[in-house]
Amino acid sequence: MEKEYLTKPLSYFSHLFGHEGENSLLSYLKEEGYAMALSAGSDNELGVYSSFTVEVTLTKKGLENYEQVLAAVFKYAQRMAEVGPQEFVFEECKKIGNLKFDFVDKGNCTNYCVGLARSMPNFPGEEIQHLIRSKYVFDSFDKKRIEEIGKLLADPKNTIICFASKTFTDESLPKKEHWYKIDYSADKYTEE
Repeated sequence: MEKEYLTKPLSYFSHLFGHEGENSLLSYLKEEGYAMALSAGSDNELGVYSSFTVEVTLTKKGLENYEQVLAAVFKYAQRMAEVGPQEFVFEECKKIGNLKFDFVDKGNCTNYCVGLARSMPNFPGEEIQHLIRSKYVFDSFDKKRIEEIGKLLADPKNTIICFASKTFTDESLPKKEHWYKIDYSADKYTEE
């Protein structure tokens, strides 16, 4: 989806999942004592696939009640799919993106140039005009695409769920990763 830089459909969902204010997923999880933090975002790998991640930093109570946390995350995703794309949310993302672009912090110029050079193949011909601003600026609201992605995110069949905790014992993690010898377990989970 990295080529969808003018519409940024995954950023639409990053904005909603990552919202921290009243009636947000995070506010609910904090109220229940399940979470301390939540972040959401997308990533693109080698132009082959894109992923979307919701990362929740759980409390001890949250880890003990992880099924309720998962249910809340999926209910939130399913509710977004039911409501459908909202243009006012896109407009909010657009305003924030424009502000970030206009007031971007100065960073390391070498890293900046290398990053631009790596991205250049994704902007052939006339599209090169979007290279510098593509990370920040939203140009058009693609309701249909946001709707499609919303349905994908709301479907548990499209997910991998990972738990990491210092409280897990070696006995509860019967497998060992080949290269780094890290203990882990892998199980299928039900949609319920």
